[in-house]
Amino acid sequence: MPDRAETFRLYGRHRVPRSHRRVMLALLAADGLSGYPLDRLAQTGSGTVYPVLARLERLGWVDREQDPASGRAFYTLTGKGRSGVTLLLGLPAGTAEVPRGT
Repeated sequence: MPDRAETFRLYGRHRVPRSHRRVMLALLAADGLSGYPLDRLAQTGSGTVYPVLARLERLGWVDREQDPASGRAFYTLTGKGRSGVTLLLGLPAGTAEVPRGT
């Protein structure tokens, strides 16, 4: 599990933009979704969701699995990603539920 300083260094910001928080919380709430449902859950826009997912994938926080039949990509948080997102967003360790009003 990365420590808080390493997590912030990896992500590159000390203040996470609201749109990034929404995508991360959506991933915590519903792993295994494709981009469009994540966009709907996060209430951002596809112009936000996909760059955030790409960044999280580069960090090793998200795994992307391509469905050969539909061509859709499905995203799940890795163990490292779940720990990193929890630390970055200041959530209690082991948090699986999305805080309301965020």
